[in-house]
Amino acid sequence: MVLISAGLAFGQEDPDFDIGRPAELKGKTTIYIDAGTDLQNRDRVTREIQKDLKLQWVEDREDADIYIMMRAERGQYGVHEVLWARILVFVRGKSRPRLVMSYENKQETAWEQKPTTKFAKMFVKAYREAQKSR
Repeated sequence: MVLISAGLAFGQEDPDFDIGRPAELKGKTTIYIDAGTDLQNRDRVTREIQKDLKLQWVEDREDADIYIMMRAERGQYGVHEVLWARILVFVRGKSRPRLVMSYENKQETAWEQKPTTKFAKMFVKAYREAQKSR
């Protein structure tokens, strides 16, 4: 899969990918998660996905059919700490990666599920639906 810079994928003009749809997850079997240095959230997403899907996890994004790029940040919202996450899901395209899902959410209270956990559950649902599509 073509290397995608985080800057291009996260908001700069003229990104180096095409737009697709979640149904393009159909038949994809290898996955790579890029969380930068945030290993805790990467491991959380990995565990949630592995609970429900039998995908092959690869160590190099170039070997992946599915490439998940995630960035999570902690910040203050009043007196509460907030976890904010932005996650993009790409699949291998013919000439360039294809963006098939994007997710952005924040956890404002300690009682809410973390946005990375919510994303993983949403991904599992979308992957299963894609496998059923024609």
